[in-house]
Amino acid sequence: MSLTQNFTPSLVPSLSLEDIAALYLLDPDEPLYTKIRNFKYDCLLFDVLFKDKDLFYVNKYKIKLLCFIAVKNGGSIRNVPLKYMSIELCWIAVKFNSRSIGDIMIVAPEFVTYEMRCAASASLPLEFIVELFPELVTYELCLTKIRKCGLNFRYVPDELITSELCYEAVKNCGEAIYDVATKARHFVTKDVCRAAIDNSSYAIETMVAASLKDMLNIELCERAVSKRGDAINCIPKYYRTQGLYYLAFKNDPNVIKCMVEDSRIPITLKMARIAVRYNNKNLKHVPKKFKRRCYYELDDKK
Repeated sequence: MSLTQNFTPSLVPSLSLEDIAALYLLDPDEPLYTKIRNFKYDCLLFDVLFKDKDLFYVNKYKIKLLCFIAVKNGGSIRNVPLKYMSIELCWIAVKFNSRSIGDIMIVAPEFVTYEMRCAASASLPLEFIVELFPELVTYELCLTKIRKCGLNFRYVPDELITSELCYEAVKNCGEAIYDVATKARHFVTKDVCRAAIDNSSYAIETMVAASLKDMLNIELCERAVSKRGDAINCIPKYYRTQGLYYLAFKNDPNVIKCMVEDSRIPITLKMARIAVRYNNKNLKHVPKKFKRRCYYELDDKK
């Protein structure tokens, strides 16, 4: 019994290069056999023949073994001649590049099985799954994809959106608050906003951009500036208290620039010194009455 008779797609993940190559070895009597039996030479042959990882450059060497090697190394399966196309080759393409399922659906749709679609979906971005296989999109799949990358929330079908998906999206990626606010504003709560800011202080800027200013409060603002001082630049001025400025300054002395611009906030010599020591470019931002003192101290430090 030949190796090809024993081959099943389920074996693909465990097969080595040697195992797969053995499936496609030519007749030993053919001259080319001696050229391809050395697998290290195969790789060198691939580098020469499959320029730019594209099967388009192959001519008389368009044989099954080289097609496998090319696909395994990133070649486009859509350039494989139809007479060399097989379900085994399609499985190899999907294993090493799940996005190749799209090409297979174009050039060889008869080889696309339900199992192959499921295998590809495991590593495909949700965006592609929704476009290629909408029948495979389930709540559990969306939840899994969102936990890997919160920005996948933007591709979740409206009928599958829940408060849990919204929370998991911002918990994984704070900036996803924008998509949550756009697609499911009614699920945006204080807890969702808090989870977004805890993940990323940049989320407060996204909240303002998504017209969620009404969801802000002093607690969320403090959470944001305690993680990243310059987040205070994104906070509406009516939340910028003296205490909030000082908390931001503690985390990033560069915010002295916006503190000076706000006439309500008193700045001490100690704060000016800290800012200049942290970054000598801050000298131009400190109040005039402290500039000379800070300049001499900076000069002495040098």
